[in-house]
Amino acid sequence: MEFITEVAPWQWFVLAIVLFAIEIFATTGFFIGIALAALVLSILGLVAPGLGWEWQLLVFGGLSVVLTVAYKQYFKGFN
Repeated sequence: MEFITEVAPWQWFVLAIVLFAIEIFATTGFFIGIALAALVLSILGLVAPGLGWEWQLLVFGGLSVVLTVAYKQYFKGFN
Protein backbone atom coordinates (compact mmCIF):
# COMPACT_ATOMS: atom_id res chain seq x y z
CA MET A 1 0.00 0.00 0.00
CA GLU A 2 3.01 2.29 0.17
CA PHE A 3 2.82 3.00 -3.56
CA ILE A 4 -0.56 4.65 -3.03
CA THR A 5 0.47 6.90 -0.15
CA GLU A 6 3.77 8.03 -1.67
CA VAL A 7 3.62 9.56 -5.12
CA ALA A 8 7.08 10.18 -6.57
CA PRO A 9 7.87 13.01 -9.01
CA TRP A 10 8.73 10.54 -11.76
CA GLN A 11 5.19 9.14 -11.53
CA TRP A 12 3.73 12.59 -12.23
CA PHE A 13 6.17 12.96 -15.13
CA VAL A 14 5.11 9.63 -16.64
CA LEU A 15 1.46 10.62 -16.25
CA ALA A 16 2.19 13.91 -18.05
CA ILE A 17 3.86 12.07 -20.95
CA VAL A 18 0.95 9.61 -21.22
CA LEU A 19 -1.58 12.46 -21.22
CA PHE A 20 0.36 14.36 -23.88
CA ALA A 21 0.41 11.16 -25.98
CA ILE A 22 -3.36 10.78 -25.56
CA GLU A 23 -3.77 14.41 -26.64
CA ILE A 24 -1.86 13.70 -29.85
CA PHE A 25 -4.49 11.15 -30.81
CA ALA A 26 -7.53 12.90 -29.33
CA THR A 27 -6.76 16.43 -30.65
CA THR A 28 -9.44 18.01 -28.48
CA GLY A 29 -7.22 20.17 -26.30
CA PHE A 30 -8.79 18.72 -23.17
CA PHE A 31 -5.79 16.68 -22.05
CA ILE A 32 -3.24 19.48 -22.44
CA GLY A 33 -4.31 21.25 -19.26
CA ILE A 34 -4.31 18.02 -17.30
CA ALA A 35 -0.91 17.01 -18.68
CA LEU A 36 0.52 20.42 -17.80
CA ALA A 37 -0.85 20.04 -14.26
CA ALA A 38 0.90 16.67 -13.95
CA LEU A 39 4.13 18.23 -15.25
CA VAL A 40 3.87 21.04 -12.68
CA LEU A 41 3.32 18.44 -9.95
CA SER A 42 6.42 16.60 -11.12
CA ILE A 43 8.48 19.77 -10.71
CA LEU A 44 6.78 20.59 -7.42
CA GLY A 45 7.63 17.10 -6.17
CA LEU A 46 11.30 17.77 -6.85
CA VAL A 47 11.20 21.18 -5.15
CA ALA A 48 9.07 20.14 -2.15
CA PRO A 49 9.62 16.40 -1.64
CA GLY A 50 7.78 16.35 1.70
CA LEU A 51 4.42 17.24 0.15
CA GLY A 52 1.87 14.57 1.08
CA TRP A 53 -0.13 12.69 -1.50
CA GLU A 54 -3.34 14.35 -0.32
CA TRP A 55 -1.98 17.80 -1.13
CA GLN A 56 -0.53 16.55 -4.40
CA LEU A 57 -3.94 15.32 -5.52
CA LEU A 58 -5.63 18.52 -4.36
CA VAL A 59 -3.14 20.69 -6.26
CA PHE A 60 -3.38 18.40 -9.30
CA GLY A 61 -7.17 18.66 -9.37
CA GLY A 62 -7.16 22.43 -9.00
CA LEU A 63 -4.43 22.96 -11.57
CA SER A 64 -6.15 20.60 -14.00
CA VAL A 65 -9.33 22.67 -13.90
CA VAL A 66 -7.56 26.04 -14.05
CA LEU A 67 -5.16 25.08 -16.85
CA THR A 68 -7.85 23.37 -18.94
CA VAL A 69 -10.16 26.39 -18.70
CA ALA A 70 -7.25 28.74 -19.44
CA TYR A 71 -6.27 26.68 -22.48
CA LYS A 72 -9.83 26.66 -23.81
CA GLN A 73 -10.20 30.43 -23.26
CA TYR A 74 -6.86 31.25 -24.89
CA PHE A 75 -7.46 29.12 -27.98
CA LYS A 76 -11.20 29.83 -28.24
CA GLY A 77 -10.80 32.06 -31.29
CA PHE A 78 -8.62 29.61 -33.22
CA ASN A 79 -11.45 27.17 -34.11
